[in-house]
Amino acid sequence: LVNDSFDKPAEIPLNAVVSATGPNTPAEPSVRTSGDFSLGAQLTQGNTRSRSVSASARTTVRTESDRLRLDAEVNRTQEDGEETVDNAAGGMRYDHFVSQRLFLNTNIGLSRDPFRDLRLRSTFGTGLGYQFLETQALSLSTETGLSYVREERIDSPDEENPAIRWAVDYDQELGNGRQELFHI
Repeated sequence: LVNDSFDKPAEIPLNAVVSATGPNTPAEPSVRTSGDFSLGAQLTQGNTRSRSVSASARTTVRTESDRLRLDAEVNRTQEDGEETVDNAAGGMRYDHFVSQRLFLNTNIGLSRDPFRDLRLRSTFGTGLGYQFLETQALSLSTETGLSYVREERIDSPDEENPAIRWAVDYDQELGNGRQELFHI
């Protein structure tokens, strides 16, 4: 070390240095994020004229002991000027890992589809899950639990039911990482 107040440089033995970090030293991230967005459109003209638009988005925020997953999708279609599809759905899942692989799960889902007489479906649940694999390129987990489902209908009577929920989540990058195979 060189300093104006010293007559000669200070010496520090290398075995006394525990770590050497500076302002540009990258830190290991304690929060990992991932996500994707897709947008699709189709225009068909012939005997029938149709226009379709769909969009979906997923994101995951992961720490060592917690995972938050958000997803949403929207679909719209018109055929010969008449709307035939108009639905949307979204959800949130929170996992708290009690060990490296075992996690407690809570989930909320909302969806609507007026063409199926569904003003709003609300799903709230909790359960237990197991993470079989989790790498940058491959993830496989399963979960099961109990849910409460409420369906607000447009023309029919509303319904409320308990439900048993199970899920398998498989997510794998293919090739150069730009293609992805997934099941939710």
